[in-house]
Amino acid sequence: MSSTKFGFKRSLRQVIKIKQIRRKSDQSSRNSGVAQVTHFLYLKLALFVVCLLLAAIAALIIGAYAHSTNNSINSIPNSNSALSNSHSNFDPRLLSFQQRLIANQQLVAEMRVRELAQIKAHNRSITSVSFNPSGSQMLTSASDGSSKIWDRQGNLLRETKPGAQIVWHSSFSNDGKTFITGTQDGKVRVWDLLGNLVREFQAHSDWVNTVAFSADGKSILTSSSDGTAKLWNLNGQVIAKFSGHQGIIWAASFNPKSKLIATAGADGDVRLWDLQGRLVNQLKGHRDAVRSVNFSPDGKHLATAGNDRTARIWSINGKELYQLRGHKGIVRQVRFSPDGNLLATTSEDQTVRIWNLQGKQLEKLQGHTDWAIALSFSPDGKVLASSSADRTVRLWQIN
Repeated sequence: MSSTKFGFKRSLRQVIKIKQIRRKSDQSSRNSGVAQVTHFLYLKLALFVVCLLLAAIAALIIGAYAHSTNNSINSIPNSNSALSNSHSNFDPRLLSFQQRLIANQQLVAEMRVRELAQIKAHNRSITSVSFNPSGSQMLTSASDGSSKIWDRQGNLLRETKPGAQIVWHSSFSNDGKTFITGTQDGKVRVWDLLGNLVREFQAHSDWVNTVAFSADGKSILTSSSDGTAKLWNLNGQVIAKFSGHQGIIWAASFNPKSKLIATAGADGDVRLWDLQGRLVNQLKGHRDAVRSVNFSPDGKHLATAGNDRTARIWSINGKELYQLRGHKGIVRQVRFSPDGNLLATTSEDQTVRIWNLQGKQLEKLQGHTDWAIALSFSPDGKVLASSSADRTVRLWQIN
């Protein structure tokens, strides 16, 4: 009996002990859960504070950057505004290309173009148009074989016609006292302003596509469908020959500030040469024939145009900077404005277009009823002349 009672008591103590253990375990679990929840809340609060601090720091950085950017940008338009209000003090040629890009944004903002006049100049396609150095006269040439000198109002002053040969290109000398023509028969002719033939020489075995006087007026540059370009003295003697293009050389141009010459060919290449005929650089990018090449007034850049319907701006070291896209036909010619801030192009889509230096189209000039072929800015940059296969020259005023 005593052993049974002892066993019962021991069992009762074990049951009580087990319940105490379970009670402690439950309390420990509850305490652990509370601790975990508290830790999680503290963590979220810490993350929230960190995010607020990061946002505040970012706002300070952005505000400081915007302030400095506005100051740097505003300093240029303010000076340009003053310059544009006093053109006599503003010479864009003194600016770097990047500075002109920025100045260009304001200078073209107020640009307006309107047609001044339409001149029925020739009986066939007008292949060339250019102003004399003073801007008082204009020279046109055409596939009817004639070259004509006009005043700025469109009145005919003089006409020359060396036979039935197509005159593909013509230009004034830098002193404005003579002009030069290149014709279908491969000859170059120099004329005085009265229309008298001063000199004539056989320059090429095929069409002469480009004729131009050097800046000092002591040499003549030509390019031809015979695949060569040549540099001549005024007596018609060859100084240098530029060979290497595969096919027609459509255009050639003097660099106004250095002893470089650029040529553009049917092979899609643009080549830079020294005055001895040595190749300096080769510019590749056009996907078809290149029809036109023109150096910027500061001589640091050049523009090209071609059959791939684009014009392009290049640095003198051969890097392509911008493409001018928008024409629906072959781009026949591209020219920098005298201040170097604008470009103009003509195209077989019958339009003349004006662009900024970033390749953005600013104006689309419509009026020609056939291919727009050639163009020229007046020396003051206020008038743009364009010629066409519709036998007219149109004068556009640029404000």
